[in-house]
Amino acid sequence: MGLTYALVVDDHLLVGKGLAAFLRTQCHYECVRVVSSMLECWRCIKKEGYPDIIIIDFWLGDGTALKLLKTLRRENKKIVTLVVSGDADSSLEMRIREAGAQGFIHKNEHPDVFVQAIAAIKQGSLWFSHSPALKISSEAVKIQREYGLTRRQTDVLLLMMKGYPNKRIAGQLCIAEATVKEHITYIFRRLGVTSRTEVMFLALVKHKETEASREE
Repeated sequence: MGLTYALVVDDHLLVGKGLAAFLRTQCHYECVRVVSSMLECWRCIKKEGYPDIIIIDFWLGDGTALKLLKTLRRENKKIVTLVVSGDADSSLEMRIREAGAQGFIHKNEHPDVFVQAIAAIKQGSLWFSHSPALKISSEAVKIQREYGLTRRQTDVLLLMMKGYPNKRIAGQLCIAEATVKEHITYIFRRLGVTSRTEVMFLALVKHKETEASREE
């Protein structure tokens, strides 16, 4: 399409149009399309191509965001998605993360938080405002041992798994941002992944393996 392009999937037309206006004025997307169902989402993608980001309401008339996320990821592993919901279910973020979304925002959040989430996701970070009880440090250590990462690479991995952008990782570790990028490139190559989302999937797999072994 050439323009910065966002797609909103929400079966409440008024809400969807309001979100589209917000994306144009506050997040500076040049083109925003609004559809009301998973079927319309796929029709829009087929007609206009994959957007830079898809904003999905969790509850849709023809299914949930989880179903759409899994289908989207199966068709395009690089698709960027953000889920919004009014539900207070503490397990929801975990399920959304597992399904492949880059972020989750509760509908009660301040609009500034939404802008921050979009900005972070644009930079390749994850945004989960109420992160589930995933023991990130222990999962990073498991990955370090299995894939032979150095201590510094593991430090970068840990901060990356927490959703830090490259600039913040560099500041936290007192190293150059270019060095952070070099570490991330090496980490991706060692782990056999191509994105931060895939790193989180790997961490979730390790977490589930640990939980399963404890139950045996």
